[in-house]
Amino acid sequence: MPVVISSSIRSHCIATCGGSDLYAAAGLHLGLAYGVADDTCSALSAMNHGTSEAHFPLTLKAEGQRPYIPLIVFHDNQDKVVHPRNSDELMRTNCVFARTSKGAPRATAETVHAEGVHGHPRNLFNDDAGEIVGEQWMVHGLGHAWSGGDSAGTYTDGNGPNASREMLGSFSAVKTGKVGTAAFPSLADACSSRAPHCSINVGR
Repeated sequence: MPVVISSSIRSHCIATCGGSDLYAAAGLHLGLAYGVADDTCSALSAMNHGTSEAHFPLTLKAEGQRPYIPLIVFHDNQDKVVHPRNSDELMRTNCVFARTSKGAPRATAETVHAEGVHGHPRNLFNDDAGEIVGEQWMVHGLGHAWSGGDSAGTYTDGNGPNASREMLGSFSAVKTGKVGTAAFPSLADACSSRAPHCSINVGR
C-alpha cells in the first residue's frame, strides 16, 4: 500500500492504475492523475491549470481481480504548485474503473472538523456493494505541504488533518482477496450516458 506525494504521484499512478493485482490501496497527496500528461509541456499545463481529459488504455482484468485500487487523496483547495483539479481527476478516473453495470459509484460528502486551523470537506465514493472506492480530502489553506506533518520539517503543515493517520486508517479498512467477476469498464460503459461527467479519451 504505497503512499506518494507531489510529482512522484504520476509515475506511481502509471504503475498502480492497472495494478490492482499488486497493490491493495494507495494514498496520494498533492499530485497529478494518471494519463493527464505525456511530456514536459502537458505536465506543466496540468500542474498549473488542471485537466479533465485523461488518456489511458482500458485493460481487461482477470476474474476475481479488483478493477480499481481504493484511493485516499489529499489536496489543498488552492494549491499554487499542483492545481486542485488534479485531485478531482484522480477520483473521477478511479470511479470510472470501479463502474459496474448499475452505474457510477455513489458519492457522499461530509465536513470533518480539523484538529488544527484548516477546514477540510471530505468526499467518499462508494461502489454498488457499498465498498469505498475513494476518499478525497480538500484541505483549506494547506498549500503545497504534507498535511499534519511535523511543523519543524519542510513542506509540512502541522495544522492540517493528520494525513498519515487517515491513510493508515483507510488502508486498514480495505478488503483483500477476490472481489467477484468485475472487470474494467468497456469504452461504451465508461463513456455512456450513465456517466455524464465522463470525458476520458481512451488510447491516443
